[in-house]
Amino acid sequence: MSAEDLQVAAPLSGTAQYVKDSEGNTTILALSKTNVGIGTTTPSVALEVAGMIKCQTLNVNGTLTVVGALNVTGTLAISGAQTTITNITDVRSAPTTAVFQTLLVDKNTGKLYAA
Repeated sequence: MSAEDLQVAAPLSGTAQYVKDSEGNTTILALSKTNVGIGTTTPSVALEVAGMIKCQTLNVNGTLTVVGALNVTGTLAISGAQTTITNITDVRSAPTTAVFQTLLVDKNTGKLYAA
């Protein structure tokens, strides 16, 4: 969808409007001070989208915070001077039916292997 595909469907307020794409789908596009909202009339950050975002590439220059699940299909590459994993459940609280596996990291490549 390009910017030319969006059409104003009906004004919602002074800073928000319903917009339709070229297929007739309607959503809310809102401006709030310096924030932009898609599907919400009260964006609380620079860009807030109420729904799923699909993109080819996502570059995060700063901190990526995931609230909920992070599902990765394909390769997850983590690099940098320091990688920290926190809030790991203690093995003593694992169910008695748990089957454990050792993971090893190749220091040269950073690849993770199951032992």
